[in-house]
Amino acid sequence: MKENKTKCNNYLIFTPKCDILYVTRRCFYFGKKGEFMKKIKKFLSEVKKELGKVKWPSRKDMVKYSIATICFVIFFAGFFYLIDLAVAFIKTLV
Repeated sequence: MKENKTKCNNYLIFTPKCDILYVTRRCFYFGKKGEFMKKIKKFLSEVKKELGKVKWPSRKDMVKYSIATICFVIFFAGFFYLIDLAVAFIKTLV
């Protein structure tokens, strides 16, 4: 397979062999029919492989972290509510 060696710039480049689209400093080649779908299939298989390497937390850890998060949210909601009340009360005095 022969790839086009045209450099990517900050715009769309059209060449006789294929179209090159500049996106986030990468060149995407749309050349032969079906090549794009092969790239998508390869990407999804690599994503599946990487997700298999992830160490997922246990159910016990998830419950513990969820409870801690909810407690922090409730605490800070109350804290900022009291600060808001205090500022509003001081504002009425002035």
